[in-house]
Amino acid sequence: MKKLFTVAVVLCWSTTVHAEFPGSSFFKSMVDKVKSATQGTGAGSGQGDSSSGSQGDNPGSGQGDNQGGDTDSQTPWGARSPKEYMASLPAIPDSGCEADAEPIRLFKDKVARAAKTLNDEIDKRRQAIEKARGNNRDRMARTTLKNAGYGDIDPAELNKKRSKAEDDALADRILQEKYGITREQAKTISKSSTETKRAYMQNLSAQKEADDLTKSKSELEAEKDAKTTEKEFQAQMEKIIGIHKKFAAKVSELDQDKSAKALEKSTSRYEELRRKYATGGKVSCKELVAEAQKNYEQKEQFCSSHAPKYLKLLAEYRGAIEKNTLEYNRLDELLSAKQKNDIGVGLPEAAFGMSELSAISSYAGALGDAYKYDLTPRGEGRPDTDSCSSGMGVY
Repeated sequence: MKKLFTVAVVLCWSTTVHAEFPGSSFFKSMVDKVKSATQGTGAGSGQGDSSSGSQGDNPGSGQGDNQGGDTDSQTPWGARSPKEYMASLPAIPDSGCEADAEPIRLFKDKVARAAKTLNDEIDKRRQAIEKARGNNRDRMARTTLKNAGYGDIDPAELNKKRSKAEDDALADRILQEKYGITREQAKTISKSSTETKRAYMQNLSAQKEADDLTKSKSELEAEKDAKTTEKEFQAQMEKIIGIHKKFAAKVSELDQDKSAKALEKSTSRYEELRRKYATGGKVSCKELVAEAQKNYEQKEQFCSSHAPKYLKLLAEYRGAIEKNTLEYNRLDELLSAKQKNDIGVGLPEAAFGMSELSAISSYAGALGDAYKYDLTPRGEGRPDTDSCSSGMGVY
């Protein structure tokens, strides 16, 4: 979807005084980009890509005239709800520290299997969204051009091979329809002084205001609704992003506190002594074991203090996602409403539920790290002074 939005950006140059007035190269670039948009496969899924999405006539429903596609009609989207995918994930462990590695392995395996099923569903939905987008590419391109102020130009016309003269004629037509000037006039203005450009832009702005006065009541209401939808969409995005940013910020704070930095230094000291000992440096086995004991104890203390805090954050994160099901659904509706306003078609059925499914996928990744603070080495056991005489390895 980003390609189509790139087209819109390219077509609408900035109306600030310091913007460069478009010349002939501008139109060649425009034609190339519209070709890419109408012939390519599109980018993004329509979900997770905040630049795509909208609906239009009814900002409240997000559906109605959507992208559709036969994949949609044959697939029972929503047969398994986001709530069920969340329930399929294992419970948060009681402790994030284990004496044995096996419980950790089993837990991670359960998370991985549930997460794979969830992510497979997300991938299928994305494929359905892409198929629907492909079925509506011509309509979407037409609407994008029209919304950018270029009238009813047929995207297929832009895909034709043309001579330079035909390109120039098309550029003249586009300039005339949108700005009421010729290419030669555009070149003259682009080379003129700042004052001349300012005067032209002011005149263009006045003309736009005059054109607005001729719009019908329904057109004005549609524009007002589109602005309302855009504003609500941005607010909803901030609300949803805030849930995930809050969790990430707290985890980052936990990962970088004083004890985490102290453990990092202790581990570095031990690793350095171990390297020296292994290469015959001036380090005795007892010195190495003493440092290993100190590091081992710090790792135990670190897990005891940090794991409970992380598990608490996980519980809060899961609770926030579950509590905000309606907010995630509303984001999908607004995303479809926004896309309908922008390019003429809303999102297909496969897109509804994607925001919450993506959030659950994010939670599953965090759940898989439930034992991230259990750093004690496995296999050799706790190092002690007998390690040297018995020949036991130091971890």
